[in-house]
Amino acid sequence: MVLMINKYFFPYFMSRKKKTSISSIPMVFPTASIEQLENIIKSFEKGKYPAFAFLKDELIRNHINEMICLGIGDPCRFISSRSQLSFIIALKKEANISSIEFYDPDCCDSCLELLKTHGFSITPINLEGKYKFAERRAFFLPHCPLSLINNLIRENTEFLSDMCLIVNSFAEQTRISLQNKQKPDLLENISLAGLIEEFPLDFNADDCFDRLSLIFSKK
Repeated sequence: MVLMINKYFFPYFMSRKKKTSISSIPMVFPTASIEQLENIIKSFEKGKYPAFAFLKDELIRNHINEMICLGIGDPCRFISSRSQLSFIIALKKEANISSIEFYDPDCCDSCLELLKTHGFSITPINLEGKYKFAERRAFFLPHCPLSLINNLIRENTEFLSDMCLIVNSFAEQTRISLQNKQKPDLLENISLAGLIEEFPLDFNADDCFDRLSLIFSKK
């Protein structure tokens, strides 16, 4: 994969800081109907997130045409899930992603049916992150547990050259582990070894997309 850095990346990389607020705590809101969710998806303002244009450009440039989404949650109950789902549906359309595979055990049946109408295929069982990297495949993994990310990396130790992840920051997790004097896990080891390139994504401090980065293997 060939990564070209553009104007959407540099300002945020230089100034990005963690913002702590009550909104960073996952909150349950009154259940949204499927009709309300459709309206939220249709009215999604992708332009307010510099990350959208950056990701769109990089996915197209790297010929990504399929995506696996894990850890979004239930859009009926969580605002963060609604925002993440709307973001991915808009990205699917504008980056010409032909297929999206989805799994989340918390997603309700009504939302799964909604996803199908937007071209998502639903994985019927929990593979615990044991998917394969592929040359034109990206993974969208917001707020997934570290055990799942480590399972994914472990499953692909021979295929790291095809890594393309939209995931919580490896660099930040490594920093926290070193600060707390914890033994590095597999994820942190590949970060410390310089095997990846990580590019923090600018979501204008929206906690629904807390600390997401685009991560490629280093060529």
